[in-house]
Amino acid sequence: MMYRKSAVFVPLPNGDMVSLTNVFGLKALPDGRVVLLGEDSNSLASFDPEEYSGVLRDEAIKALRRMIIDVSEGKRPALPEWMAFE
Repeated sequence: MMYRKSAVFVPLPNGDMVSLTNVFGLKALPDGRVVLLGEDSNSLASFDPEEYSGVLRDEAIKALRRMIIDVSEGKRPALPEWMAFE
């Protein structure tokens, strides 16, 4: 089922909201932070995935990658429970 891509936002641990429709990839940096990349590999946001409560860094990165892929394929991504607002 297709949906309107403009409706997909995810919360980052610092409280910022990022539209996944503008994210084309992510890069895990050696210092542990993750950079969300936009068109032409411009940095849209960076954050430390370990700041998400109740999830390991690698699991957070894997879930974000899956959501980015889902949006690019026109699917509605599943927001993990640990990413929900507290």
